[in-house]
Amino acid sequence: TSQKPPPPPPEVKVTLDGYMGPENVGLLLAEEKGFFDELGLNVSLRSPVEPRRPVSYVVDRTDEIGVAQLPQMVLAKEKGAPVVAVGSVIPRPTAALIWLSDSGIESVADLRGKTIATPGIPYQEEFLQTVLERAGLSLEDVNIKHVRFNQVPALLHGRADAAFGSSWNIEGAALESLGVEPVITRLQRLGIPAYEELVVLVRTDLLAQEPQMI
Repeated sequence: TSQKPPPPPPEVKVTLDGYMGPENVGLLLAEEKGFFDELGLNVSLRSPVEPRRPVSYVVDRTDEIGVAQLPQMVLAKEKGAPVVAVGSVIPRPTAALIWLSDSGIESVADLRGKTIATPGIPYQEEFLQTVLERAGLSLEDVNIKHVRFNQVPALLHGRADAAFGSSWNIEGAALESLGVEPVITRLQRLGIPAYEELVVLVRTDLLAQEPQMI
């Protein structure tokens, strides 16, 4: 008697935290090396339209798994989102405040009246407010421009005077490789407590239904 062929592996849609790059290289390498295939998983990696989307894609079931910064998930849970972190991608924050050495900016206090580029993730504005307050400023004293993943060109082409929320070892390294001199201050030096940069998150009901797959 002939046996039925095994069912095709389930497609597991994964939204990364941003463009495919150094911060999610572990997942990219697993796909390239066939590690997901070895486990019988058909994994599809994709980049979000904007940095704040991975959590919402998981919540509304657009994707099964998301990669996002821990504060994003925490804020979503506070609003009732049924999500949970099931793994860590980057355990320490790499976010920083960056400006160029020829900008004339010497300290956070010099950001008064300046334009600050951010990815547009809501919690980062709260972090920025904390940083500004320590220098005697407020969000009303600066101009905030949401540039999604385009902080490097925003600084290079003068569309922003500084960038907040950029990674010191990604955007900072990219600026250095282009021959400019970025002034990089990590968030911990600006009074922001440490947190997990990137976590893997899923819906709680999917975790209950498919624990082995997760």
